[in-house]
Amino acid sequence: MLVLGLTTLGISQEFSEAIPPVELTNVTVSPANENYLYSVRDENTLSVVRDLQEKAAVYDVTQNAKFNNQIKESFEVVFKATNGSIKAQYNRDGKILSARESFKNVVLPVEVRKRAFQGNDGWVMSGNRYASLYKNNDLINKFYKIKLRKGDNKKNLVVNM
Repeated sequence: MLVLGLTTLGISQEFSEAIPPVELTNVTVSPANENYLYSVRDENTLSVVRDLQEKAAVYDVTQNAKFNNQIKESFEVVFKATNGSIKAQYNRDGKILSARESFKNVVLPVEVRKRAFQGNDGWVMSGNRYASLYKNNDLINKFYKIKLRKGDNKKNLVVNM
């Protein structure tokens, strides 16, 4: 049985002439808006935000029925998730000129939670909002607004990243 098992395993590894190997040279795969992704993402970026950022980065404005190549103004596209959206402005070549990201009631990254609850013992979070602004190839602002409660007391915090 051992010989039979090794024989069939050896035969399955045999090279087939029917399917020749393909070599790819000088192939680079990258999103059209790589700078956008590089600017707005970090190790704390939430998965729902990452998913929409990816869609915005690879979106082809020329495939949109409302797109007109003759216009010189920007073209706006809104990418939506259940708890937020990204509103992106593209030029006619498909490059992101600006993007506003806004999400409500997200799971806060550990770093943000630490900052929010530092010195706020006994407080509980009653809501939050994540937002960022990307413009002219740069991340302008990225922050979390956090609502805290303790009994009848309320507090609003802003954590900039």
